[in-house]
Amino acid sequence: KTIFIGGMGLQIIDISDPEDPLILSSFSISKGSNQLIFKSLIVSPDETKLFISDIEYLEIIDISDLKSPAMIARVQDPASVRSTDDYKLTGLCKPNLLISNDAKFLFVAGFGLQIFDISKLTTPNLISSVHSRADDKSRSNPASIALSQDGKTLYYTDGSFWVYNVEVPRDITVISCFN
Repeated sequence: KTIFIGGMGLQIIDISDPEDPLILSSFSISKGSNQLIFKSLIVSPDETKLFISDIEYLEIIDISDLKSPAMIARVQDPASVRSTDDYKLTGLCKPNLLISNDAKFLFVAGFGLQIFDISKLTTPNLISSVHSRADDKSRSNPASIALSQDGKTLYYTDGSFWVYNVEVPRDITVISCFN
Protein backbone atom coordinates (compact mmCIF):
# COMPACT_ATOMS: atom_id res chain seq x y z
CA LYS A 1 0.00 0.00 0.00
CA THR A 2 1.35 3.37 -1.03
CA ILE A 3 0.20 6.95 -0.62
CA PHE A 4 1.37 10.07 -2.41
CA ILE A 5 1.42 13.39 -0.58
CA GLY A 6 1.92 16.60 -2.53
CA GLY A 7 2.35 20.16 -1.37
CA MET A 8 5.73 21.84 -1.33
CA GLY A 9 7.12 18.57 -2.67
CA LEU A 10 6.05 14.99 -3.24
CA GLN A 11 6.46 12.25 -0.69
CA ILE A 12 5.86 8.61 -1.53
CA ILE A 13 5.03 6.63 1.60
CA ASP A 14 4.64 2.88 2.11
CA ILE A 15 1.74 2.35 4.51
CA SER A 16 1.74 -1.48 4.47
CA ASP A 17 2.31 -1.29 8.21
CA PRO A 18 0.08 1.57 9.45
CA GLU A 19 1.96 1.64 12.76
CA ASP A 20 5.27 2.14 10.99
CA PRO A 21 4.85 4.08 7.71
CA LEU A 22 8.01 4.31 5.64
CA ILE A 23 8.96 7.23 3.41
CA LEU A 24 10.15 5.60 0.19
CA SER A 25 11.19 8.83 -1.51
CA SER A 26 10.80 12.59 -1.67
CA PHE A 27 10.70 14.52 -4.91
CA SER A 28 10.79 18.22 -5.74
CA ILE A 29 7.83 19.46 -7.73
CA SER A 30 6.95 22.92 -9.00
CA LYS A 31 6.55 25.65 -6.47
CA GLY A 32 5.03 28.18 -8.86
CA SER A 33 4.65 31.82 -7.97
CA ASN A 34 2.42 31.15 -4.97
CA GLN A 35 3.82 28.84 -2.29
CA LEU A 36 0.31 28.21 -0.87
CA ILE A 37 -1.15 26.64 -3.99
CA PHE A 38 -2.82 23.30 -3.41
CA LYS A 39 -1.92 20.41 -5.69
CA SER A 40 -4.03 17.59 -7.02
CA LEU A 41 -2.63 14.15 -7.71
CA ILE A 42 -3.90 11.19 -9.70
CA VAL A 43 -2.19 7.88 -10.43
CA SER A 44 -2.42 6.33 -13.89
CA PRO A 45 -4.48 3.13 -14.23
CA ASP A 46 -1.28 1.08 -14.65
CA GLU A 47 0.13 2.72 -11.47
CA THR A 48 3.38 3.77 -13.16
CA LYS A 49 2.68 7.49 -13.68
CA LEU A 50 1.60 10.27 -11.37
CA PHE A 51 -0.12 13.39 -12.69
CA ILE A 52 0.15 16.52 -10.55
CA SER A 53 -1.69 19.76 -11.22
CA ASP A 54 -2.07 23.10 -9.52
CA ILE A 55 -3.18 26.43 -10.95
CA GLU A 56 0.13 26.90 -12.76
CA TYR A 57 1.64 23.60 -13.90
CA LEU A 58 0.82 20.08 -15.00
CA GLU A 59 3.58 17.61 -14.15
CA ILE A 60 3.92 13.97 -15.08
CA ILE A 61 6.13 11.82 -12.86
CA ASP A 62 7.36 8.27 -13.58
CA ILE A 63 6.66 6.27 -10.41
CA SER A 64 7.44 2.81 -11.78
CA ASP A 65 10.28 2.76 -9.22
CA LEU A 66 8.70 4.23 -6.08
CA LYS A 67 12.12 4.79 -4.52
CA SER A 68 13.31 6.84 -7.48
CA PRO A 69 10.56 8.91 -9.11
CA ALA A 70 11.54 10.83 -12.25
CA MET A 71 10.05 13.83 -14.03
CA ILE A 72 8.68 12.96 -17.46
CA ALA A 73 7.14 16.31 -18.38
CA ARG A 74 6.24 19.68 -16.92
CA VAL A 75 4.03 22.11 -18.82
CA GLN A 76 2.34 25.32 -17.89
CA ASP A 77 -1.31 24.59 -17.18
CA PRO A 78 -3.58 26.65 -19.44
CA ALA A 79 -5.70 27.43 -16.40
CA SER A 80 -2.79 29.64 -15.36
CA VAL A 81 -3.46 32.24 -18.04
CA ARG A 82 -4.89 34.30 -15.23
CA SER A 83 -2.47 36.46 -13.32
CA THR A 84 -1.60 35.63 -9.73
CA ASP A 85 -3.66 38.67 -8.73
CA ASP A 86 -6.75 37.04 -10.24
CA TYR A 87 -6.23 34.03 -7.97
CA LYS A 88 -6.00 36.29 -4.94
CA LEU A 89 -9.50 37.45 -5.85
CA THR A 90 -10.93 33.98 -6.42
CA GLY A 91 -9.11 32.14 -3.67
CA LEU A 92 -6.97 29.05 -3.97
CA CYS A 93 -7.97 26.44 -6.48
CA LYS A 94 -7.22 22.77 -6.12
CA PRO A 95 -7.93 21.35 -9.56
CA ASN A 96 -9.74 18.06 -9.96
CA LEU A 97 -8.17 15.46 -12.23
CA LEU A 98 -9.54 12.50 -14.17
CA ILE A 99 -7.89 10.12 -16.62
CA SER A 100 -9.93 8.72 -19.51
CA ASN A 101 -10.72 5.02 -19.51
CA ASP A 102 -8.18 4.41 -22.28
CA ALA A 103 -5.54 6.47 -20.38
CA LYS A 104 -4.97 8.72 -23.42
CA PHE A 105 -6.58 11.89 -22.03
CA LEU A 106 -6.34 13.86 -18.81
CA PHE A 107 -9.23 16.08 -17.75
CA VAL A 108 -8.31 19.02 -15.51
CA ALA A 109 -11.13 20.98 -13.86
CA GLY A 110 -10.29 24.12 -11.95
CA PHE A 111 -11.37 27.44 -13.35
CA GLY A 112 -12.76 25.88 -16.49
CA LEU A 113 -12.09 22.47 -18.03
CA GLN A 114 -8.94 21.54 -19.92
CA ILE A 115 -8.39 18.28 -21.78
CA PHE A 116 -4.84 17.10 -22.43
CA ASP A 117 -3.78 14.42 -24.88
CA ILE A 118 -1.37 12.33 -22.78
CA SER A 119 -0.76 9.55 -25.30
CA LYS A 120 2.82 10.90 -25.60
CA LEU A 121 3.70 11.51 -21.97
CA THR A 122 6.81 13.55 -22.70
CA THR A 123 4.74 16.09 -24.61
CA PRO A 124 1.24 16.41 -23.12
CA ASN A 125 -0.84 18.52 -25.46
CA LEU A 126 -3.83 20.70 -24.64
CA ILE A 127 -6.50 19.70 -27.14
CA SER A 128 -9.62 21.30 -25.74
CA SER A 129 -10.57 23.95 -23.24
CA VAL A 130 -13.98 25.02 -21.95
CA HIS A 131 -14.39 28.10 -19.83
CA SER A 132 -17.08 28.05 -17.22
CA ARG A 133 -18.93 30.20 -14.76
CA ALA A 134 -15.90 29.67 -12.53
CA ASP A 135 -14.14 32.13 -14.84
CA ASP A 136 -16.17 34.83 -13.10
CA LYS A 137 -13.73 36.35 -10.59
CA SER A 138 -16.48 36.64 -7.98
CA ARG A 139 -16.64 32.85 -7.68
CA SER A 140 -14.29 30.95 -5.40
CA ASN A 141 -15.44 27.35 -5.86
CA PRO A 142 -13.33 25.22 -8.15
CA ALA A 143 -15.12 22.85 -10.46
CA SER A 144 -15.74 19.15 -9.84
CA ILE A 145 -15.82 16.47 -12.51
CA ALA A 146 -16.88 12.86 -12.96
CA LEU A 147 -16.69 10.55 -15.94
CA SER A 148 -19.34 8.00 -16.91
CA GLN A 149 -18.35 4.33 -16.75
CA ASP A 150 -18.25 4.09 -20.53
CA GLY A 151 -16.01 7.19 -20.68
CA LYS A 152 -18.26 9.01 -23.15
CA THR A 153 -19.94 11.50 -20.82
CA LEU A 154 -18.32 14.01 -18.49
CA TYR A 155 -20.24 15.63 -15.63
CA TYR A 156 -18.93 19.03 -14.56
CA THR A 157 -20.15 21.36 -11.84
CA ASP A 158 -19.08 24.93 -11.15
CA GLY A 159 -22.28 26.24 -9.61
CA SER A 160 -24.15 25.04 -12.69
CA PHE A 161 -24.27 21.37 -13.65
CA TRP A 162 -22.92 20.65 -17.14
CA VAL A 163 -23.09 17.39 -19.07
CA TYR A 164 -20.59 17.01 -21.94
CA ASN A 165 -20.16 14.42 -24.67
CA VAL A 166 -16.42 13.62 -24.56
CA GLU A 167 -16.49 10.61 -26.87
CA VAL A 168 -14.20 12.67 -29.14
CA PRO A 169 -12.14 14.68 -26.61
CA ARG A 170 -10.84 17.07 -29.26
CA ASP A 171 -14.41 18.07 -30.05
CA ILE A 172 -16.43 18.03 -26.83
CA THR A 173 -20.06 19.11 -27.01
CA VAL A 174 -22.57 20.23 -24.41
CA ILE A 175 -25.39 17.75 -23.89
CA SER A 176 -27.15 19.83 -21.25
CA CYS A 177 -26.71 22.47 -18.55
CA PHE A 178 -28.73 23.05 -15.39
CA ASN A 179 -28.41 26.25 -13.36
